[in-house]
Amino acid sequence: MKNLRPTKLLRPLAVQLGITCCAVMLPASASAANFYSGAHCVPVNGTPVYVDGMVQNASTTSELRVNCPVITDGTRGLEKAGVRVIDYSAASNVFCTLISRSSAARAYAAPRIESSGRGGAQNLDSVGVNGGGAGYRTYFNCVIPRKAPTEQSSGIEAYFALEPL
Repeated sequence: MKNLRPTKLLRPLAVQLGITCCAVMLPASASAANFYSGAHCVPVNGTPVYVDGMVQNASTTSELRVNCPVITDGTRGLEKAGVRVIDYSAASNVFCTLISRSSAARAYAAPRIESSGRGGAQNLDSVGVNGGGAGYRTYFNCVIPRKAPTEQSSGIEAYFALEPL
């Protein structure tokens, strides 16, 4: 049996988990970066297709809206976050908004981020949100466009959040 170097074994696992999804510039202050597979995203409307750790929209008639949860430990919100999208749609872009919402309906939202058109894999970087902590849930709300019959499915490969310690 041929011995494989550990890096050859771990590289596919890292790609599957979305660890290599986004280039993150870490600030000098102490932060914790959390990476998530697109398969963590849950549908709000539409029917998702989950393939190789991604969430995709295979529909030719309607867009897919998903919420991608971010787990936070602290009460200081997020410094930065981002989404790795695959956009094959000629008709519309993938777009996401980072939201932190309390059970009392108080919400903080970062500006919407959007893919730049039919460019395949793209990193979308978002500023952080100030809200968070006990009683808040933080997530990306994303819209994945429908696909034309001759196009591949667009989707979310992975996402990340950078939380101050």
